[in-house]
Amino acid sequence: ATLAEAVAVEGVAPSARVDAGGRAVLPGFVDAHTHFIFAGDRAEEFHLRHAGVGYEELARQGRGILSTVCATRAASAEELRALGEARLRSFAAQGTTTVEGKSGYGLDFATEERILAVMATLAEAPGLPRIVPTFLGAHTLPPERRGSPADRAAYVDAVCDEMLPAF
Repeated sequence: ATLAEAVAVEGVAPSARVDAGGRAVLPGFVDAHTHFIFAGDRAEEFHLRHAGVGYEELARQGRGILSTVCATRAASAEELRALGEARLRSFAAQGTTTVEGKSGYGLDFATEERILAVMATLAEAPGLPRIVPTFLGAHTLPPERRGSPADRAAYVDAVCDEMLPAF
C-alpha cells in the first residue's frame, strides 16, 4: 500500500507524523500532457522515425496520428476503457498520481465524446491516478477534412461551434 493509502486506512490526520519504516516518501508525479485513451499501436512508426524517416513521409504512408485516429474511432468504449485503465495502472506503478488526460484521437463529435466519457468512468475507479480531462478536438485535422481550405475551415467551425460548447 502507498503511504497515502495507509494513512487513509488508519485514519491518521494528514498533519500527523507517520513512520515510513526507513523508506523514502516522495511527492507523486503529475503528467500534465498525456493522451491515454486511444487505440492502435505506433511502435513501428517509432522505429521508422528513429531510422530517419520523417513525420511527413510517415503521414503520406498512412501512419502517424491518423492511424491512431482510425483505430480509436473503430474501438468500442469498453475497449478504450480497458486500454486506458492499463495505461493508468502503469502510470501509477511508476509514481504518477495525477494526469491531465487529453482527448484528440477521435476528431469527430461521437469519438471525442466517447473518449471523454471513458475518462469520466475511469476517474471514478479506485486505485488509479487522478484524471483532469481536457478536450483537444483540434489536435490535428481529421482525414475527411484535409481536402480543401473549406473542409479545414468547416472542421474548425465544428470544434468551436459544436464540440467546445458540448464538452
